[in-house]
Amino acid sequence: MYFTEKEINIRPNEPYEEIILPEGDRPWIGGINGTFYTIPRGERIKVPQNLAALIRQNERCTVLSVKSMEEYTQAEGKNLRRKGK
Repeated sequence: MYFTEKEINIRPNEPYEEIILPEGDRPWIGGINGTFYTIPRGERIKVPQNLAALIRQNERCTVLSVKSMEEYTQAEGKNLRRKGK
């Protein structure tokens, strides 16, 4: 079952955070304990703290993945053969 930001029910005593995801062409989609969420980018959204932590971790992984691939995606490319062969 997927929930959009308008369907997230935060319980009265549940800690929450307000987050704004960076702009992008697709919403963030992910899940915790079998509950899946679709969170829009560029809008202030109130979400449970555990979901906010998951989103932050996922965004960091995405940034690190893009950064680690930069040397392979440059115009010159990268020679993967070992030197001397």
